[in-house]
Amino acid sequence: MVQRIRHLVAKVLMLLLTVCMVIGAAFLFAGCSKDVKSVQSFAISNGELIVTYSDGTTENLGSVVGTNGPQGEQGPQGDKGDKGDPGEDGADGLSITKTEIVDGHLILTFSDNTTKDVGVVVGADGTDGRGIVSIKPSEDGTKIVITYTDETTTEINVSDLLPTAEPCTHEDIETVELKEHTAKKVDGEWTFTNGTYLDVCNDCGHASIVYEVRHVFGEQVKHDATCTEGAYYSTECTICHFEQDHVDIPEEPARGHAWELVSIIDESANPCEEGGSGLWMCSRCDAYDTHDVEPTGHTVSSWTVSKAPKTAEAGELSGVCADCGETIKLVLPALTDANAGENGAYTKTTVVDGGCANDSTYRYTYTMATGTETEIDALVVSGTTTVTYTGEEAYTVSWNVTVEGGYHYTLDIDDNEVPIGIDSEDYYGIEQYPGFMAVGNNDKQEQLALGCQTQVEDGAVFICEHCREPITVNVYGYHDYDESTKVETEANCTYPHRITVDCSVCGTVVLSQGKDLDADNHIWDDEKTVVTPVGDGSTADITLVCSLNAEHTETLKGATLVSDTGVVYPEGEDACTAAGTRTRVYRDANGVEHEVVTTVPMAEHTIRGSELTISNAEIDTKIFTDADAEVDYFTPIGNVPSTCAQEATRCMLFYCETCGLPFTVQYRVAHTFDGTVTKEATCTTGALYTCSVCHTENIEYTGTDPEFLPQGH
Repeated sequence: MVQRIRHLVAKVLMLLLTVCMVIGAAFLFAGCSKDVKSVQSFAISNGELIVTYSDGTTENLGSVVGTNGPQGEQGPQGDKGDKGDPGEDGADGLSITKTEIVDGHLILTFSDNTTKDVGVVVGADGTDGRGIVSIKPSEDGTKIVITYTDETTTEINVSDLLPTAEPCTHEDIETVELKEHTAKKVDGEWTFTNGTYLDVCNDCGHASIVYEVRHVFGEQVKHDATCTEGAYYSTECTICHFEQDHVDIPEEPARGHAWELVSIIDESANPCEEGGSGLWMCSRCDAYDTHDVEPTGHTVSSWTVSKAPKTAEAGELSGVCADCGETIKLVLPALTDANAGENGAYTKTTVVDGGCANDSTYRYTYTMATGTETEIDALVVSGTTTVTYTGEEAYTVSWNVTVEGGYHYTLDIDDNEVPIGIDSEDYYGIEQYPGFMAVGNNDKQEQLALGCQTQVEDGAVFICEHCREPITVNVYGYHDYDESTKVETEANCTYPHRITVDCSVCGTVVLSQGKDLDADNHIWDDEKTVVTPVGDGSTADITLVCSLNAEHTETLKGATLVSDTGVVYPEGEDACTAAGTRTRVYRDANGVEHEVVTTVPMAEHTIRGSELTISNAEIDTKIFTDADAEVDYFTPIGNVPSTCAQEATRCMLFYCETCGLPFTVQYRVAHTFDGTVTKEATCTTGALYTCSVCHTENIEYTGTDPEFLPQGH
């Protein structure tokens, strides 16, 4: 290829003009002076015009070739190629082989037998003819100036002496690719970078550098569907892969992204309950995105009984979440028949059946199969979340419950088992136990109707919950209730379910007294609520305190700001002269609004872009000297200069950049230390010196030279 380039360049640089002018002219001049000689011939040699006259003499008229044009800019150097073979011989240049005057016209004949009529150079009539006095080049060498005997002149362009050829159409072009063009597709739009090409005409050798995109398209190909684009056919450039003739394939639409969670960006969020913001990447392409991650719920692989349940008290099961590290707690219900069986948490089996007369032992077993999902109250946010047990084996734990013999059992109004002593002589309220039925004879019925102060022996009967035998019991008569006074209180975090009613005979009667508490039923004390603004104050954490039990608290995170008064100062005061207050109202996740009033402490005065601060106390008591950096930003006032010998006065002024007010401070010139001390520095005090200006004695050194500062122990 290099050899071919050299051959083409050789054509471009081929000598287009070889002029060896031999112009002979025979002039017949009638009436001319005998001193006038005619031109026999002239030629161009090495760019200079040589004239031969009729007397055989010659004259060198100097350069007739134009000066070189300015040099063009140098192009970039290409890589060095292999040595090429010698190029073909170039075509012969043209030269002038003959000159003659025909009818007064100068006719030139060239080596290719073509001719050129230069124009009239001699008059046609001899009597009126004229001779040539001189032939000289012009000053710039681009013209030949002929001077005649009649003092007229003719100028001939040297370039006009050569025959002109038809311009080349550059149809036979050979291209050398110096740099390929490139293309890039972004969001469906193509952008291109031009390639660099050398075009050389094989006819005339003309060469040019071209910067453009030259596609070379191949055959139609199919493109499979991607995440964002359906399948299609197109023809593609084999160089840059630019596509044209796009034809969609409706049967194969875009596949969509296959998102996979890479990492959680918002690490402050609990992934199990809040999710957070996550970075997602497509497994099929390079696309990525950020969006919220749904809460995953807690995962626990092992449990521990942190509090064993009892017959009258619930227990607790604890486990650590493998994902967030939070301690998860599950309630183990009390060991009662109500919590056992098909709908209960326990499986109850009999270990020893002593009936009601003797002790009996029962076994309550709690089992959690692997993969079990349990819904609990969220620890981080209000609401519920799931806990999944992922242990390799089912979790099982059991407790034995011994029921003391000597009791029959019935149910109270809250469906709790109540022991009734065998052969007990105690009396019970007939209306407090749904299982009690009045003995069906008239005498007993009449006694019960006498009222709650009447005791009726064996006045009721019930079926024992354990042995299923009918048991008689001593009871009181009926109360005289005022139904309008009946009050039912739901179980809460401290007190069980309760129903009371007023009897006109004996006062308030407790009809129902449950055993189980409702741990979630708190009565919040508004006066004890703590509102803690977070960050810039746009959100807050609300800590609630139960009025029934101050140890019971709950924190609601992420309460939103509803209103904000901003900082308010007392009338006539500002940030630097008084403390301010700020009142904000937040709404929690339950829609309840909470107000918080915070105190904004009084600010210090500032100068120099808040880099330096001055308190009100310093304004009132401090005496500033030249050693204080603030002094450079004070403005002297008054016309009496301070010296270190004078008492300090309010003679310096500054403007606070926080409140914008002017203030005056006390100032005096610092004492001058000339290096002479009256007492050396000790472990705790600096050296003492005498001011060399005002001669004040025993001044402690406060400069920066460590030699005179406290030396330390």
